[in-house]
Amino acid sequence: MKKITKRREKLKVKEKVKEKNKKKKLKLMPSLREKRHYVVVITEEKKGENIKEEKIKEIINNTILDFIGILGYAKAGPIFVETGKIDNVREIKKGFYFIISVTTKYVDKVKAAISLINESSLVFRCIGVSGTIKKSKRFLS
Repeated sequence: MKKITKRREKLKVKEKVKEKNKKKKLKLMPSLREKRHYVVVITEEKKGENIKEEKIKEIINNTILDFIGILGYAKAGPIFVETGKIDNVREIKKGFYFIISVTTKYVDKVKAAISLINESSLVFRCIGVSGTIKKSKRFLS
């Protein structure tokens, strides 16, 4: 009886160790990670039209893809970190803001792509670029 309980205890310990090892992920060293900057974009509606956030995200993604190309888009890796509605920010009555995460080498290209968006009912503005999300939110106040 004692041998069986000892074996069960050993098996339980081994299972717990395996579970802990599964939870651990292989992390990159900070020096090997790609550094990212955050581009803050504001959209302003010219006319009284209501355009959804999803549509605006699609417009931004497509223009970046057209301007930089597929390989450049993959290297830039734009990710929408935060979106929201704005009211009365920087003399804009109604619109949306987007915080887009981009690798540092492609910040200028992404800003150029966003400035070239030609949409009749919307105006796009790149307000600023920051190294952290917290500092990028300062551009919105």
